[in-house]
Amino acid sequence: FIKTKTPVPVGTEVDLRFTVIMNDIETIEGVGVVVRVETDPPGMGVVFKELSGYSQDLINKLLTRGK
Repeated sequence: FIKTKTPVPVGTEVDLRFTVIMNDIETIEGVGVVVRVETDPPGMGVVFKELSGYSQDLINKLLTRGK
């Protein structure tokens, strides 16, 4: 979910670039698609469409961490 006062319409492709803290600060980059728009809190739900191999590995590590 991306908090924003100016969400784009459902179906819009968006370029993604954000940081996560793991053992170090890492950057995840890719393309997503807006799947929902909310007003409270304002923002939009985005699903990943394309990720670099490195970014996909980071997401997988985040999802399996703590299991």
